[in-house]
Amino acid sequence: MHKIDQQLNLMIRGRFQDGWKLSEKMHEENPEDMRHLFNRGWFLINQGDLQQGFQCLESGRFLNVYGSGKIKTTKPIWNPSQHSMQGKTVILSMECGFGDQIIYSRFASEVKKLGGGACAGSVGCRRQH
Repeated sequence: MHKIDQQLNLMIRGRFQDGWKLSEKMHEENPEDMRHLFNRGWFLINQGDLQQGFQCLESGRFLNVYGSGKIKTTKPIWNPSQHSMQGKTVILSMECGFGDQIIYSRFASEVKKLGGGACAGSVGCRRQH
């Protein structure tokens, strides 16, 4: 059984400490493995490390776990430590199902505030099949 399957098995059975130990071992062996990082993110969030946990969950975009895969663009994907929002046009590309898209669209006004009110934005939702 693959270590990730073992980890999920432990989590389902409520053995979170054992699952975390296995996560630590997988992280030592291959810290760039996207599947491992995605699972690790849930552990970190559960432990209260929201910042690192959500960074690990980002790997899910490359695994298509959110139902939409990696955003197809040649433009940079915004990173607040690298990009200014001032005077920019921002496209928020929504993921998952319609319910999630509606919930997350509420953050569009927060994105506008990051640009000091001097940025424009569009929200793009995915077609539901």
